[in-house]
Amino acid sequence: MQTGLYDIADQVSQDMLPMIKMYPTIEPLVTKPYWWTMAVFNKKRAPFNDARIRQAFVLGLANKEVMGAAFASEEFYRLDPGILFQEQAQWWSKADGGLYNKHDAARAKALLKEAGYAGQPIKWLTTREYDFMYKNALVATEQLKAVGFNIQLEVVDWATIVQQRNNPQAYDIFSGATTFTPDPGVWPCFDAAWPGFWEDARKDELVRKLNTEMDPKKRYAVWEELQNHFWQQAPMAKFGDFFILGVKNADLKNVSATPFPFYWNAWKQ
Repeated sequence: MQTGLYDIADQVSQDMLPMIKMYPTIEPLVTKPYWWTMAVFNKKRAPFNDARIRQAFVLGLANKEVMGAAFASEEFYRLDPGILFQEQAQWWSKADGGLYNKHDAARAKALLKEAGYAGQPIKWLTTREYDFMYKNALVATEQLKAVGFNIQLEVVDWATIVQQRNNPQAYDIFSGATTFTPDPGVWPCFDAAWPGFWEDARKDELVRKLNTEMDPKKRYAVWEELQNHFWQQAPMAKFGDFFILGVKNADLKNVSATPFPFYWNAWKQ
């Protein structure tokens, strides 16, 4: 990129941003929004078939520490409860069921006691192939020990997670991330067959209403109710949004940083 041999580089190390800014011939591209990172619970079996234990997990997290361990700076992550991103103004909601980024250890311990969890081992599948997943899991596991969780990390390759997450007998949690979604009605994680197996009649009814209502204001009202229900049921734990760094030649025009890149109508000055 610095010599001009290439015009675009995708997913450059975030640590390189200060150096990129030093070169007049290249420009950084920060893709925002991009994905958000999460821990997905296996709701087919104990202990995470109990919503109280899922809620305790979410309440036990200090999300800033979890995200800060995985990303170079706050330019590349933010804490936000939205299933869809702030940049999607027509869909973004702050509804969080009173759970996101609360770091309420006392409440988490009370929920675990109420649900009868007594330190049974929990298997969490994670991977170093997506380094942020491993770092998120490592920090979160230490935080959750303080509220009574007994989590054992199993570090495998990503292909193994993709294979095993479809088997409800193979894990209790898996690390993951969800991509930019243009409309909440097509978010794949609402499907009961999606890994983690969120079977919930209220969720299904709200998704049905969302996908059959035509009025935008009424759709948003349904969506906000659905997002609040999502947090109350906690089928997964969202850690935070994150963004990626790319680089382009300064002479390359009409190229934007987007979750799904496109390069038509671009030209070199």
